[in-house]
Amino acid sequence: MIEALVVSFPRRPSQLFTSENSRKQFPNAEALISRCHQVYVEARGRGYLDKDLMLDDACASYLAGLSAAYTFDLRRNRLYIGEGIIILRVLGLHKAKSPGDPGAMDYISQEIARRLFWLFYVGSASVRQLGASDSELLMPPMSYLERYPPMPLEIDDPYIFRDHVLPQPPGLVSELAGFNLNVKVFQSYQPLTSLEMAFGANELYDWHRQQRMIVQVLQNVKNATDDAPPELQLHPSTAGVWPWPAKLSVGTNRDTSNWMDASGFNDGRDYVPSSQSMRAMQCEIQKANIYTSQLATRSHLVEKYWNLYELQDRHASPQSTGSPTLGCFVAGVDAGTRGWTSSEGPDVSEHGMAIEREDIVRDLAVLLQSISQVNMEPNGLSFVSPCQVHFWT
Repeated sequence: MIEALVVSFPRRPSQLFTSENSRKQFPNAEALISRCHQVYVEARGRGYLDKDLMLDDACASYLAGLSAAYTFDLRRNRLYIGEGIIILRVLGLHKAKSPGDPGAMDYISQEIARRLFWLFYVGSASVRQLGASDSELLMPPMSYLERYPPMPLEIDDPYIFRDHVLPQPPGLVSELAGFNLNVKVFQSYQPLTSLEMAFGANELYDWHRQQRMIVQVLQNVKNATDDAPPELQLHPSTAGVWPWPAKLSVGTNRDTSNWMDASGFNDGRDYVPSSQSMRAMQCEIQKANIYTSQLATRSHLVEKYWNLYELQDRHASPQSTGSPTLGCFVAGVDAGTRGWTSSEGPDVSEHGMAIEREDIVRDLAVLLQSISQVNMEPNGLSFVSPCQVHFWT
């Protein structure tokens, strides 16, 4: 857990280790990360997979895989994430249970397992966007026989007990609301993932169908945050980039320095933040995560569109108009694209996608101006994708 925390906030160790001895032992974040991972490997020991596995083992694999991704070690990331997914599936705690099933009333284990499953889902989708070709094999798309579990209850931990669950207090947005909202962003991409699993991620098999699919999925991604609670919305401001986009606007209370100072980010004071300031900080970090995920996914889809467009242009010959197999498969995933058909739906013109590319740049600039740097830090890799694509190409 400490390793994952340090890779998420690599600047924090330099603020915490102030003595000369600690600076020698951990001169930078990499040294602390390496030490944490060494302790983790030694604690697990040899043959840990042959022991009776618990939910904690799957959680540990996830944290190790997350740390590997943040240090750009995608090979180790895939190994740990794949291991964690297998452990979780073997335990089966994330699956929906009927009241008569053994252990059906253990809500704590159930909710932890479901949160972990969707963390694996989002992590695999993120790594896939960053270029890992086999990440979809770690978390394959949902099928008729392999259904995904429900998303976690939007109820905070103090109200979840082993044998019962209390309702979330009215007027208090659960921390899981932001978690689930981020999952919905990646779920919007699911119909296209299903097609790519069948026909290839970078294959041109039916350009017109692929056009419409990408554009519709892109619209679904942009709509995923429409129902966000006010605490997780970005609101219009009078400063920054103009014109302000309709889907992604900025919050009026950008200055979070008060609670940042109070929680010790800036001056290093020993101060315990209040529950209210802590909740505000959590919401800000969640907003950064949600809207960065949305921007990164939009950027990924736009670049996929143009890559296929160039491939189509190079071939310069009509592609397949659709085989029976392709038609049946697409019919099965159309339900996830809100029912659009070949004769109706969004604009699939190149002009529309060029405008979307400009919108992503504008929205990225808005987001960078709207959220404090300390809250952006854990989302560095997701920021890299749209920045590289749209600012330097």
